[in-house]
Formats: sequence, structure tokens, C-alpha cells
Amino acid sequence: MASENENKMKRILDNTAMSAKMEGYDLTPKMREQCMDILSGTKSLKECITEIGIKYDENNSKEEG
Repeated sequence: MASENENKMKRILDNTAMSAKMEGYDLTPKMREQCMDILSGTKSLKECITEIGIKYDENNSKEEG
């Protein structure tokens, strides 16, 4: 069962996602997962940025190859 703090973080993330959507951006399930990891302290922002960079590099190399 989710803690009160976790539920609060999810609500904040939902509000943030809705604001982003109104600006034309979507928060993917992976992005949501990374945000929750950062907020809960299971991953650092640097770790998540590194994951995004690796994924970006993989996608670029597929397009080039």
C-alpha cells in the first residue's frame, strides 16, 4: 500500500504532467517513473539524466546506421 507521502508525490506529479500537457508536452510513463525515483530518493537526478543520455545516443546511432 502506498504511503501518504507517496500519494502526495503522485498527485504533485499528476498536476505537473497536466501543466506540461497544456503546453504541448507529454510525460511518458518512463519519465513519471524517473520522477518518482528521484522524489523517493532511489535514484539521483544525475543517474536519470545519464539514462536519458544513453537512450538518446542509442536512438541517434540507429538513425545514422
